[in-house]
Amino acid sequence: MKPPKPRNILPQTPSMILLMLLLFLGSCGEGMLVERTQQRAFERERMQFWKDYQAAPNEIKKSEIFNASRKASCEFIAKNGRTFFGWKGKLHQLTTFQGGGIVLRVVIRSEKNGLPVDYVHAMVSKEDSLYDKLAGLKEKQDLYFSFAFEEELEFFNVLECLDELSLTEEGSLRNPELSIVLKDVAGKESKLKNNN
Repeated sequence: MKPPKPRNILPQTPSMILLMLLLFLGSCGEGMLVERTQQRAFERERMQFWKDYQAAPNEIKKSEIFNASRKASCEFIAKNGRTFFGWKGKLHQLTTFQGGGIVLRVVIRSEKNGLPVDYVHAMVSKEDSLYDKLAGLKEKQDLYFSFAFEEELEFFNVLECLDELSLTEEGSLRNPELSIVLKDVAGKESKLKNNN
């Protein structure tokens, strides 16, 4: 009598291998894969709105695209919430008050989809734990960050789900500047704290 053949418990098809890999990666890094998928989707949508805006034949159509971008922002927030962990960008700008005791403005830029998207945090005091972390970074350095989008506001009776800082429709689509509350920043993914 022959001994039974050992069962192969490894996935046999490429799709099963991919599924197992995605499940494994999704269970690692506290959801970083999901978070960056959200980042890619969010920024890809911004890029598409910019392309549509450029192709629009007149100001009426351009304003319709601008309004559609605002609606899409509200839908993104409704689906995903306001707080995100492990997004990736570069330290684009760090502005301090004279003497350096206060960081006035931190700009983290992501250009993954060919469109500059700026995540802007205002005011970090020297007593804040972010101050020393920011002091240890170089401008243009790749980094990971956790943040919450600023709360919604009403502007001329229109609900803005994201606080976008540009003065014009075109500016808000060509280079979105989104107001955030920066929660953590690190040069390495493993150093980032998940402090929702």
